[in-house]
Amino acid sequence: MPVQTEYLAVLSPQDREYAWDTYNIKVATALKESREVLIRLRNAEGLELQSVSCTPDDQTACTAKLDTTQLKEGRYELFAEAAKGSALRSQVRAFYVINSAPQLKLSYIPVGVDLSKTVKGRIEFEITTDSAPVPMSRVDFVARGADGRESIKSNEFVLGKMKMGWRSNSTTNGEYEIFFRGEMPWRGKTYRFATEPVKINVQN
Repeated sequence: MPVQTEYLAVLSPQDREYAWDTYNIKVATALKESREVLIRLRNAEGLELQSVSCTPDDQTACTAKLDTTQLKEGRYELFAEAAKGSALRSQVRAFYVINSAPQLKLSYIPVGVDLSKTVKGRIEFEITTDSAPVPMSRVDFVARGADGRESIKSNEFVLGKMKMGWRSNSTTNGEYEIFFRGEMPWRGKTYRFATEPVKINVQN
């Protein structure tokens, strides 16, 4: 007979996902001795706040509800483990709780280049992000040509201070408008903030 393989995997939230209101935690499971799963929640400091149990109806997955309105906004981690009979644990998922409208700001400065003059090669930017109540989900660099086409470079690991680069020789020579755009999801909408467009002339 084939050997049954035990496993536990958190299907949602995914890493860096945003949760609000009542959120459904989903866990895929295959356990030999006990079907009950414990989901453990801890804050950014590693302090365990609560555990929630769930039992899969079809023996492959279960869902537990998390009332995020009872939590402070910010970063959390969770993982799943067998309630008994096994030391198996799932991977740890880090996610953000947000229950108020996002506020986003960002600014940038070019490094070692004057954008009022013709530019070429790789251009580097120092970016400052300021968002509440949690970090932005992504920052895009956008270069828009005279024909309206956009060259976009994205960063989904957003920090308060970070750098991004753009290879101007990856596009055709000519005039462009460049700007940075930050995003954060909340309650089915995507909130955005964009810097003022700056005109540049690319000649490689």
